[in-house]
Amino acid sequence: MVKVIDPKVGETVYDGAVGSAGFLVEAFEHMSKSKSLTTSELNALQKKTFYGAEKKTLAYIIGIMNMILHGIERPNII
Repeated sequence: MVKVIDPKVGETVYDGAVGSAGFLVEAFEHMSKSKSLTTSELNALQKKTFYGAEKKTLAYIIGIMNMILHGIERPNII
């Protein structure tokens, strides 16, 4: 799905049913490897790109953990 959408650095990625955050993690990896990033682009990728919502408490915790373990320092999941 991420390859089809092909998100670019500077765009926002939202997942309305985060679950384990697999989609957000794959989007992060795709965007971070798409080109050599400047410091400001990496900062934007970390802080202002990935958003999501999860209803279940356990899935929320797993999603946050998965994003942190894959290098997303500030998961924005509610």
